[in-house]
Amino acid sequence: MRSRFRVRRPAGRVVRAALLASVAFVVPSACSDSAAPKVPVEVTLTIMSGDNQGGEVATVLRGLLVVRVSDVLGAPLSGIVVRYEHVGGAQSISAASDANGLVMARWTLAERAGVETIRASAVQPNVSQPVEFTAIAVAAPPAQIQAGGEGLYAAGGSQLDTLRAFVRDRFGNFTPFVPISWAVTPGEGSVRSLSATTDAIGSARAVWTLGESERPQTLSVSSGSATTVLVATAAPALVARQVVTGSDHSCALIENGVAYCWGANHFGQLGIGIGGYDERSHTIPLAVIGGVTFQSLVAGALHTCGLTAAGTTYCWGSNYSGQVGAAINEPFPVPTVVAGAPKFSKLVAGSFHTCGLTSGGDVYCWGDNSVGQAGDGSNRSIAERYAGSPHPVPTRVVGSIAFSSIAAAHFSTCGLSTTGEVHCWGENSMAELGRVVDGRCRTFYEDYPDIYIEGDNPCSTSPVRVVTAGAVASLAGSGLGMCAVLASRGLQCWGFGELPNVVPNAAVDEAWVLWSSVCGLETGGAVKCWRLPRPIETPRPFGDNLTLVNFATSGRHTCGLTPGAAGKVYCWGSNFSGALGDGTTRHREYPAAVVKPPASGSR
Repeated sequence: MRSRFRVRRPAGRVVRAALLASVAFVVPSACSDSAAPKVPVEVTLTIMSGDNQGGEVATVLRGLLVVRVSDVLGAPLSGIVVRYEHVGGAQSISAASDANGLVMARWTLAERAGVETIRASAVQPNVSQPVEFTAIAVAAPPAQIQAGGEGLYAAGGSQLDTLRAFVRDRFGNFTPFVPISWAVTPGEGSVRSLSATTDAIGSARAVWTLGESERPQTLSVSSGSATTVLVATAAPALVARQVVTGSDHSCALIENGVAYCWGANHFGQLGIGIGGYDERSHTIPLAVIGGVTFQSLVAGALHTCGLTAAGTTYCWGSNYSGQVGAAINEPFPVPTVVAGAPKFSKLVAGSFHTCGLTSGGDVYCWGDNSVGQAGDGSNRSIAERYAGSPHPVPTRVVGSIAFSSIAAAHFSTCGLSTTGEVHCWGENSMAELGRVVDGRCRTFYEDYPDIYIEGDNPCSTSPVRVVTAGAVASLAGSGLGMCAVLASRGLQCWGFGELPNVVPNAAVDEAWVLWSSVCGLETGGAVKCWRLPRPIETPRPFGDNLTLVNFATSGRHTCGLTPGAAGKVYCWGSNFSGALGDGTTRHREYPAAVVKPPASGSR
C-alpha cells in the first residue's frame, strides 16, 4: 500500500500560476515608457521539521512535514504551490504556502517496512533543488510465523536439520528482534533454541531432536500472539545386511534381498527409474525398481551393481567409462544385466570400474582402464582419457593365478590367491599396488576448450605380487589404499603414498578401510581404528557410544551397520545430496540412523 497524506492548507488564496516579479530594465526602443517585462522568482525550499522520523507501518507520523518557501533574499513567499511526492510511489499531494511561507502535511507510512522518502518541490519554474524527508517504517507486532525445515521424517532419536522460523506482521513484513520460543510435547524429544529473539531479518533457528517413540511428534513455535506447529514423524531405522557407498549416494540390501538406495541420482545410480539430470536430493531410501532380489551390492563413484543368488550381475547408473557393462555411453537408471559377464560369486567396484570373481577363481573386470584397472595386460603407451577409458565388456584378468577373494580401491584392484598371496593391478601413483612398478600408463586430461594435459601414471596392467608379512586371510580396500588381515590376525596396509606397513598392536578378524583410516574387529566384538598411511591408533571415527561394523565409505561419507546378521544402518559425513539417508541434508560428524522408508515410498 502506498503512503497516504492529509495536508493542512494555510488560510488565504491559493496561487496556482507562476509567481512573477516586476523588474525594471532599459530596452533600446522608440517607446521608452512601455511596460517592463516580468521574469519568474527563484524559490528556495527549506525543511523546518518532520525529517528523520520513525514509526510503525501504516500509522501516521507524529510530526508534521513542514517546508518553508522563501525568495533569494530569504523572505517568505506565500501562495507558492508545493507538491509532496512519495519516492517510488504514485501518490502526490499539492498545497500552497501560507503568509509565513510554510507548507505543512501529515505523513502516513506505507504498509511495507523500511526507509521511506517524500520529495517536496515547488510547482514553479526556476526553483532550487527539491528537498526530501526520510522516515523509517518498522514492522507491526508479530501476527504470523512461517517455520519448517528438512528432516520432518527421521528415525526416532535423530537430530533434525536446524529448523528456521520467520516471524511476520499482519502486512507480511519480517519482524526483527522480537522474542521467540520453541516447545516440544513433553516426553517426545527435546528442542534447543539457538537464539531468544529473531535476527535482523526476522528469523530464528532451533535444533529439534526427536524422541524414541515411533509416532508423529510436535513442536510449537511462538512469538507474541503468533503460533505455529510443526509435526515430524519418528520412523524406525532401516535394518539391512549390507550397506555400500558411492561418491554421493548409498545403497543397502535388506534381509529379503531388496535393494534400497538414497542420495544423488544425477546418473541414475539409485536405480529408481529416473535418468540423468535428476537434481533432487533423495534423503530417504527408495526401492530399486525391477523386482530383482540380490545377494550382494557394490557401488562405484557414480554407479551401483548387484549380484543375484544365481550369480547374475546387474548394474545401473553412469556408464561413461563402461562400468555398467553396456556399449552405450549413457546413464542406465534401472538395473541392467551386464552383457558377456560369466556367473560371479563376488563383485567389487572402484570409482569407475567393476570386477567380478568366479567360483573357479578367475577375475573379470570392465569399465575404466585408463590406468590398467582391467588387468588385461595391455600396452598403455598410447594416451587414453584418465578416468574415462571405456571398456564395457568384462575381460578376464591375465595370468594363471586362482583367486579366492578380491577388493578394489579408487583406481586399482587386488586379489587374494588361493595360496594366501596378494596380487594387485591398476594405478600405482600412491603405492596402491604395494610395491614399486616399472609400468606406465599414458593418460590425458582434457577440459574444453583449451586445457589438455598428457602424462604417464605409474601402473601395472597385469597382477603384481605384494610382499606381505605373512599369509593373508582377507582384503579390504577403499580410496587410495588397501589393507590385508593376516592369517596371524595382524593387519598390514599400503597405499596412501606408502609401501606396506604393519599396523602395531593389531589383532583383528576382519577389517574395513575408511578412506584414510582402517578399522578392525577384535575378538569379543570391540572395534579399533588406526589412521593411515603410517598407522596411528585413533579414537573410533564413529564415536564411542555406538558399535558399528561392515563399513563402506566414499571419502565424503561413511556408513556402517550395528553388529549382527542384519543391523541398523548408520551414516555420517557429507550430506548435501542426502547420502546419509536420515531424511535431511544436514552434515553429520557422528552417525545418524538411516530411516526406514514409509510404506508409500515417497520420492
